[in-house]
Amino acid sequence: MDITSTPIPRRILRVVTFEEKKKMVRSLVASELGNKSKYSSVIIESLSEKVMAQDFNQTFYQGNGKTTGDLSQSELNLSFKSKVKLLIKGLGLSLFTMMQIALITNRPKNSLSLGWLYGIPPQYYSSNCDITKLEKFLDSTLGGQQIEPPAKYYLQSGRFRNNKGTDRLEIVPHLGSMILSIGNRSKFKTILKLLGRTITWLRFSARYPLMLLVGPEYLVDIPSLELVESSEVFKNQVLITTQSQLLSPPLVFKSSVKADRIMYWYSDNSVQITTKNHRILDYTHLTQPQISKHFVWTQSWGDILKKNNMNSDVIPLGPIMFRNLDDFPKISKINSDGFYTVTIFDVTPKNIAAAESIYSEEVMIKFLVDIIEVVKNKYPFARINLKPKRIYTSSDSSIYRDFVLAQKSRLNVLSWDCDIFDQILNSNLVICIPFTSPGLISSHFGIQTAYYVPSLEYNLIDTHENIPVLQGRGSLVSFINELSPNAF
Repeated sequence: MDITSTPIPRRILRVVTFEEKKKMVRSLVASELGNKSKYSSVIIESLSEKVMAQDFNQTFYQGNGKTTGDLSQSELNLSFKSKVKLLIKGLGLSLFTMMQIALITNRPKNSLSLGWLYGIPPQYYSSNCDITKLEKFLDSTLGGQQIEPPAKYYLQSGRFRNNKGTDRLEIVPHLGSMILSIGNRSKFKTILKLLGRTITWLRFSARYPLMLLVGPEYLVDIPSLELVESSEVFKNQVLITTQSQLLSPPLVFKSSVKADRIMYWYSDNSVQITTKNHRILDYTHLTQPQISKHFVWTQSWGDILKKNNMNSDVIPLGPIMFRNLDDFPKISKINSDGFYTVTIFDVTPKNIAAAESIYSEEVMIKFLVDIIEVVKNKYPFARINLKPKRIYTSSDSSIYRDFVLAQKSRLNVLSWDCDIFDQILNSNLVICIPFTSPGLISSHFGIQTAYYVPSLEYNLIDTHENIPVLQGRGSLVSFINELSPNAF
């Protein structure tokens, strides 16, 4: 879509909020696409969201308090490599859906009460045991809010090979494809219609390449929504997503399908942390009118979220780890091998992180150095673990990664996908960079916990959810020295 030929308003050059820029992008996209069908508005909205999500990820994670950059020509263009990937993705999904429709043998005759699951991190359904825990967690939290759990859950994984699941929770590559396969009245007509949409999408994308971004939505999701809205088979739906899709929710959330629309926040680390001289914070990206209920960890984050979603219910549930934490005792299972165990939870700095960001490589290296040295000075034989949040990638700071590797004699680097509960429950002390979620988990279990940042420049409070927030090496030294020996 060559929308860059449209003049960009001069006022975009000033600092604007996320929501203001999104309106401008939506206007530019709409001027090119026009209102040509029933679903044009949701396609325009979806396109605008995807463009804004890319912009947000490039700006917000620099850590300088901004949520969006200036509207540029480049962000409204697609590279040749991106076009090829998106084309393959769309054609692959179309072919997969046709095959799934052709091969389906058992279509339900009675009405279906379904839970549609999007955006669940893969570590929460990596095994049949995890899937069973996820199913129980969903039933429990929905039931606790007077929402009747559905008869069956479908979880969209985005992967074409899925061999796991329970009788009630099935992992599927794509939810729209599954809906079309189980709800179609005629295989031949449905496949023919899908083939026609694929040809139309290819022609449309040749004129407006940005349409490649919404291939799955145009090809499969829209027909599946039309089927759900017209069929008597689909009743009492529950739509569930997570904050990973906050900026670009699935198309069904924008539809007229009658359902509870729920967002689970699987972390509580969304508060913007800036230096003390930064006063204006933009949280307009949190405005999500299509979500009826937000399930969050804490009241403090719930209050921020509620200000931007006055018509939605915002409900604190405690740590949301897609398993019932009542299965764990709120006491430490400390090893009796004579070692003190301190577990650190960092945030791996990104290459794009600004120097003033609390998650910059300079701050994060000082964070580790201070903890290692202060703990070792007090407890020379302490075992110090570092639990990375995610697997390292090329977008992460190589300087920080090299520094971590150089500390192998003093620092035990855990696997990013290790059992976080096991590590926390076998720790005497947990120290986190503000305000990462593992601190809330360890505090929930009664483990001694602290947030620490080596600089005094950040605008932080003394405690967060009853967890001490330590600023500067001196405060860390005092905290460690004042710990009761029983804490170790």
